[in-house]
Amino acid sequence: MNYTIIYMHYFFPETRHYLKWNIEPHIILPKDFCPVKEKLFPGDEINNAGKAEKSPYREKRNIPGVLVLTGKTYGTTGKGKSARKYYKCVPYDIRLPCILIPYDDNRKTFSKHTVNIFVLFTIKCWENKHPEGVLSNVIGKVDISENFYEYELYCKNLFISMRSFNKAAKNKTNNINMGEHISLLLNGGKCSNRKDRHIFSIDPEGTVDIDDAMGITTAKDVIGEEVVIISIYIANVPQILSILNLWREMTGRVSTIYLPNKKVSMLPTVLSEGIMSLKEGETRIAFAMDIHIKRNSVIDVAYSNVIIDVTKNYVYDEKKLLVNKDYNDILSTTRKIIDYSKTNSIVSYVETVEDSHDIVAYYMMMMNHMCGKELKKMEAGIYRSVTCDHSESTGTNTPLPKDLKNFVNIWKNTHSEYTTYGNQKGHELIAGGLDVYAQITSPIRRLVDVINMSYIQMNMGLLDRTPEMAAVLETEGRMDSLNISMRNIRKVQTNCALLGYCGDASTDKMVEGYVVGYLEQDKEYTIYIPLLKLITRIISDGTYEMHNKYRYSIHVFNEENSLHKKIRLQFC
Repeated sequence: MNYTIIYMHYFFPETRHYLKWNIEPHIILPKDFCPVKEKLFPGDEINNAGKAEKSPYREKRNIPGVLVLTGKTYGTTGKGKSARKYYKCVPYDIRLPCILIPYDDNRKTFSKHTVNIFVLFTIKCWENKHPEGVLSNVIGKVDISENFYEYELYCKNLFISMRSFNKAAKNKTNNINMGEHISLLLNGGKCSNRKDRHIFSIDPEGTVDIDDAMGITTAKDVIGEEVVIISIYIANVPQILSILNLWREMTGRVSTIYLPNKKVSMLPTVLSEGIMSLKEGETRIAFAMDIHIKRNSVIDVAYSNVIIDVTKNYVYDEKKLLVNKDYNDILSTTRKIIDYSKTNSIVSYVETVEDSHDIVAYYMMMMNHMCGKELKKMEAGIYRSVTCDHSESTGTNTPLPKDLKNFVNIWKNTHSEYTTYGNQKGHELIAGGLDVYAQITSPIRRLVDVINMSYIQMNMGLLDRTPEMAAVLETEGRMDSLNISMRNIRKVQTNCALLGYCGDASTDKMVEGYVVGYLEQDKEYTIYIPLLKLITRIISDGTYEMHNKYRYSIHVFNEENSLHKKIRLQFC
């Protein structure tokens, strides 16, 4: 019997006009092949004859796009009062052709002013000249910033429903006695009781999802010398997910997303702002790192699960914090550790400790570094790898402000990503370079930290691995997807923060920034604006010196559809 092997290939147009395209893997198609004639969509799986066998876009729901109400219409769905006009929808994906979608524009207003709208749609068919679609949701007018924020989430595949997780978390927390489970952990030897210790957190004002806290105590070693113990406490998210049996509910969200108008939490708020958050006066399960210090040197680091009652939630540099004895003891001890480390060529995570921001940064970096070492021994976990191209420089002999020089070097010469054990490259930006770095200190806000904490606790025999947990830990094998999602989150946060800052279109703003790049063929300048921590681009016929500081005017056009058209900068 003879079999015909049909190899599948994938169609990828360069733009929605289908003037150029790629077929992967490459094949020679029939001479009369025409993707428009074949009604192909980006990513379609095609056979050797160029016919679609499978079409992901035809099956996809909630495709983001802009429904153009300010342009012409393209006929109607029929006749009579129920007939709706067809409008052009421009998809966010620049490879996807424009779609005709029926829409009833029955604005109940006397205003004749028309504005385009952000929408979600599905593809219905492609039988005529243009493909047709159906609206699945109307996000809202393009001139409203909050609508743009939500649209951005859909465009970057970051809108993931929490309905099931929220329902399950609420049900579990309402029907469980955490006190009983804490007693079981204490009696089973998997937790130690530290409810009598003075423990405090330091966070920005208004923080309700509190990941970390700290405390200090002293002890005597075997020869009677004093040992200072600084303890870092992290919300024990893996333990609580196991107690509540919620691992199976973990969604595809990899991080909390911070928008100007709201926070899109990775976890249900009943968890992130409730039983996981290290709030003062509440009994909590925490993962502790005890740093043993003798004669200003770190002599040991130990990990454990603990039960704590946080004494106080402080705000960075608030007056009550600055007069707190334990805080000042930690501050003075940390300064001595840094001085000793510099003198003896030992890793020092920051140059100096000036305030509470530096204190928190120092111990978060230390814990991520130390836990990275533990994970490396286990050959498990997810690592933050940051490498620098030291052959590159800022490209100028002009003295630059320290902050600008650091930014330009990082922006031009640094590559960062999440990796598995076999591909981890250390973190070159911290303390002159660390051999290994694995994030663990923000498990309420970041999935990577949950995974890393789980591995360490399983290795210590403090957490039982379950099939539901294993499904979440498999993220370790999906680094490409994780890195794409994290980059998209940073981009969405940056874009939305810029639009949020610019605010009212009736008031143009002035900012200062530096020229950090130039493309001569496009007359395009790359500008860094320190106030916004933003990189943007300006096309100008003028001549401006590299790394010089200039003033720029920001102009806002809210009715435009995309960010680069909504916000435009000009040299003053």
